[in-house]
Amino acid sequence: MIDLNTVPSELSEEAKKLNDEKSALLKKIADIQSACTHDWKPVKEYDRNYSPRVDGMNVGAEVIKEFHCILCKKLVPIQGTPSQICRKCGGKMNYDHREMCGQDRVYIHKCEKCGHEYDTT
Repeated sequence: MIDLNTVPSELSEEAKKLNDEKSALLKKIADIQSACTHDWKPVKEYDRNYSPRVDGMNVGAEVIKEFHCILCKKLVPIQGTPSQICRKCGGKMNYDHREMCGQDRVYIHKCEKCGHEYDTT
């Protein structure tokens, strides 16, 4: 939006009109996106800090950062923690088992869709 306080007075009507048009367009986009049936596709990005293991091995991977609807172009960031939502496929993570790692008890969560595992303490 254009800050009307920074626009010279002879252009204020034009700036107000542009702001109104932009607001109307954003409302139309929001209405279309809220009515959309959504066909979500994951958007992946390399995260050099991602590690599915408590022991720090296998650091760095291509993981889902957000979902993109190919119908309405809406972008939604991935929700939940890596132990709740799989960062490889977007599936649901379920508690699978626990193991000992040194003196720590490690809880292993496994994706019900792709089998990816993620550890927590």
